[in-house]
Amino acid sequence: MNKTLLIILSIISALIILFIGIEIGIAYQAQKISAQQKTTQEKETSALVKQLSSNVIAIIAASGKVTNINGKNITLSNGGDSITIKFVDSVLVSTFFTDSKGIPTAQQSNFGQIKVGDSISADAKMLSDGTLSGQDITIYSSAVNKTVDSGK
Repeated sequence: MNKTLLIILSIISALIILFIGIEIGIAYQAQKISAQQKTTQEKETSALVKQLSSNVIAIIAASGKVTNINGKNITLSNGGDSITIKFVDSVLVSTFFTDSKGIPTAQQSNFGQIKVGDSISADAKMLSDGTLSGQDITIYSSAVNKTVDSGK
């Protein structure tokens, strides 16, 4: 009886050790794969930033509603996505509106006229650190916003 009990306990112990070993192996492989994916993703992101900040790409266009203004930083949101652009001190700002005759017109504006809720488009340059440096802004008046938002 003692011998049978010893054999059963040995088999149970071996199965427990085997199970623990399998779990450790699975966790190690998952961690190894995750690290490899992270390294690959970092390389791809770095390559993309390098391309977008090259002299070949003159500007990156962004458009959306202003959700935050902090100094010269504006956060735009569009379709559930958000991006923050830091604008240069010499940013060119214009307002696009429809005049009393219904003719689309642009007028020189200033950065201080931009407010949360405005629909704007912005031209920016990606810097080598991955941030965006805004160069110019177009503010759309509410009459034009309806056309821009509806895609017409």
